[in-house]
Amino acid sequence: MAKIWVYAELNQGKLQSTALELMAKARELGDVEAVALGSGAKAAAATLGKHGAKVVHVNEDQSFDDFLAEPATDALAALHKEHAPDLILFGFTSDSRDIAGRLAARLDVGLISNAGDVVAKDGGFVAKVPYFGGVKVASMRANKKPAIILVRPKSFEASETGGTAEIKEAGVAIGADSKRARITERVVEASEKVKLEDAKVVIAGGRGMGGPDNFPLLEALAGALGGAVG
Repeated sequence: MAKIWVYAELNQGKLQSTALELMAKARELGDVEAVALGSGAKAAAATLGKHGAKVVHVNEDQSFDDFLAEPATDALAALHKEHAPDLILFGFTSDSRDIAGRLAARLDVGLISNAGDVVAKDGGFVAKVPYFGGVKVASMRANKKPAIILVRPKSFEASETGGTAEIKEAGVAIGADSKRARITERVVEASEKVKLEDAKVVIAGGRGMGGPDNFPLLEALAGALGGAVG
């Protein structure tokens, strides 16, 4: 059975919802393992186990929190060399896009981005990528292993299976030249509204609204429905 990895993105020690969405799809494709890097990785492993991960590779080195992309790329490349997964799934977020692109270049394989679905076919994997605003869908096959695919958030619904993951400490070396782009400050926007990326209801408006003065009507409707305006 194919070995499927999910990059379980953490943000300030918190597991991102995209990781759990990817777990739901990964379970359909093969045996699932996850990789969690940075503070909170071991705590996240328990949640990932409940969502179907049989193994979670963890490393809580502070470098993963302090530096952009390159330490995580080093870790994933080293883990790939040791375990050789068939497919690595990433959420289509800014941080994961940066890591996935670097990893694909490091491993000399292709990268399929912005997928809405992934299917197993003929011993490999095919990503379904929407274009023309979703009117058309292209089928893109990964010709090398590991297949690296970035998946749009909310493409799958997260669901628990009630399992328990084995936690494996990923003893990886981070190169000195990978500690270059440092995060110097984090600014969290204060808001009482539901974030667009977390909203289960999205209200959209266009030319029919007649102008910007009428858009508060959409805000009011979104508020009543517990959603967001997109």
